[in-house]
Amino acid sequence: MNSINISRIERQNLINKINNYDDYINFFRLIQPVSPIYFSEPGDPPSLVHRTLFDDKKYNDKMRSIRKIIKGRFQGGNVGYVYFDDIEIYIAAYKKELTLDFKHDYILKLIRQVGPLTCHQIKDISGMLSKQIMPILHELQKAFILYEDQVDSDWERSWYIFESEFDVNINKYSKGYAISELIKKTLYLLVFADLNMLKGWLRLTNKDIKTSLDLLIQDGVVNELKIDGNTGYCLSKDSDLINQNQEKQAIDSIFVLHRSDFLVKSSEHILKDLFKDYEVLQYILIDGEFKGAVCGHWRIGPHDVDDIVLLLDESEKVKRKFEIIEAVKMFYKEPFSKIIKYDGKYL
Repeated sequence: MNSINISRIERQNLINKINNYDDYINFFRLIQPVSPIYFSEPGDPPSLVHRTLFDDKKYNDKMRSIRKIIKGRFQGGNVGYVYFDDIEIYIAAYKKELTLDFKHDYILKLIRQVGPLTCHQIKDISGMLSKQIMPILHELQKAFILYEDQVDSDWERSWYIFESEFDVNINKYSKGYAISELIKKTLYLLVFADLNMLKGWLRLTNKDIKTSLDLLIQDGVVNELKIDGNTGYCLSKDSDLINQNQEKQAIDSIFVLHRSDFLVKSSEHILKDLFKDYEVLQYILIDGEFKGAVCGHWRIGPHDVDDIVLLLDESEKVKRKFEIIEAVKMFYKEPFSKIIKYDGKYL
């Protein structure tokens, strides 16, 4: 796993960070849908934390304002952004079939007749409550019938008829083909992944993932292998890479990653079990492995870190105390926030 962790960090651009827009766009396309940072304000643009030498939130804010990247609901209904010219394959993988009833028809009729409407405007016209309207809008959004035009950080967004705004063929790709393409991207980024990791990121059923994996294996694109007793998959062209990196030493590194980060989501099934007794704000990736968590109660506005919980040897906890605390302080700065404990001990 050491060689896999080394390759994984390299492909995540965590060490050699991206410093130009062309490379960033290519990486964004690989790792999309990209979500806003977990626990960020509604309306914030997406961001690939730790991967760039420039402010990618500012860049992505511009990209969504001109609809280069567009907002949708993918991966089990989660909000994410993808490049518009890639949208058809993500629609094929994630579009939720929806049987329209009177409530859907009513909202659609309003938007078609009156034009783009915000939730507040629909509420004024219909007399419905926001808590009644938003679930309907989200259902229509997951089916790619409606489009939520998030062009800035304003909380009031207009809703449009999707097919009226975009010239796309929502039936261009089969679901099986789309899932196979997403699996290849995910395996490239993770280097090696078991079924749980693939499901954690893709948020698709085991059946759909396994069906596409079997076809990719049959075509020689993916290899099934066992590493450290764990059965998983890698791209066939990466089999040699895993062996080549066996002699490399892990790079000393510490990254605090939010809960919508690609690496966190793909390891979520493990992390939830490891830190099940804690209220986790963010996770800590140490030398390529998740070995800690930033814990506390999230609030709108500045809040403290109750504890930095670590899964390290006692000597490592002491040796790396300063750099771990400094990594956490990047996100929780005094005097607005303070770190109360480190490894259960008051600072």
